[in-house]
This record gives sequence, structure tokens and C-alpha cells, in this order.
Amino acid sequence: MKKKRIYYFLLSLLGLQLTSCSDEEEEYGCPITDYRLQGNVVSEDGNPINNAEISVDIQNKSGKFNENNNEFKADVNTDILGNFTYRFSSESNISNVRVITQKSGYKNDTTNVKFEASDYSGGKNWSDGKVSKKCKITLKKDDSDSSN
Repeated sequence: MKKKRIYYFLLSLLGLQLTSCSDEEEEYGCPITDYRLQGNVVSEDGNPINNAEISVDIQNKSGKFNENNNEFKADVNTDILGNFTYRFSSESNISNVRVITQKSGYKNDTTNVKFEASDYSGGKNWSDGKVSKKCKITLKKDDSDSSN
């Protein structure tokens, strides 16, 4: 009977540890941040570019982009108005993403987007819940492309 009580006691401690997330200032436990990157892709004359291919690479803790890691890499296309939205969640602070834009007839573009304190809602820390950023990408005509 004594062994059973010790067993239940240890399980209850473990259970309390697994549910230790709170609204306190502590940065351990299980904070998850929802990120949203919205963008608009236009041509040099300001016209929206439909169906442009967008790839998003996330910069990891060591400052390198995850080129060979598909954990966060995303491929989305712009809509008829040139808009795209990419959402992801992370248990880590993400400060930079790289947006690679491709469209036949245009030169490829790589844009680095930095998440700053003003992009956070619900607080100033990465673990406060939500981050939203907007960017505008202008593609230049590719005169060497014979598909036009």
C-alpha cells in the first residue's frame, strides 16, 4: 500500500510539472507563438502579380536559414490581387524570415523580413502570443526571359 501512495505522489508531481504553463513572467514551460506574415507582390508599374510562388525560410537560433530543413519552409502562391498569407507557430523566438518570390517573366526576389517588438500583440515578448507582419515585394521584369 505504501508503494502505491509513493507512486501516486510521484505521478501527481509529474502531472503538475506538465501543466506548469501560466501567465507569469517566466519564460520556461510551453509558450507557443503564432506568427502571421502577409504580403503583396506587385510589378514595377504597381500591378498585382497573380500566382507568384512564395517560399518562406525561417532563421534558426544560430542565425542561419533552414535551407535544408522543411520544418517551417512553406510554399504558397499569391491570389489574383497579388496577396499571400503564411502562418506558423513556434516554441522559439523567430526574429527573421526570408521570403523568396518567383514568377515566370520576372526576376526572382529575396526579401528578408524582421519581426520587431511593434509587430507583437498582447505584449512585447515573443512568448506573449501573436506576431503579425506585412511586407510588399516588387518584382522586376526579366528581359532575358523569352516567354513574354
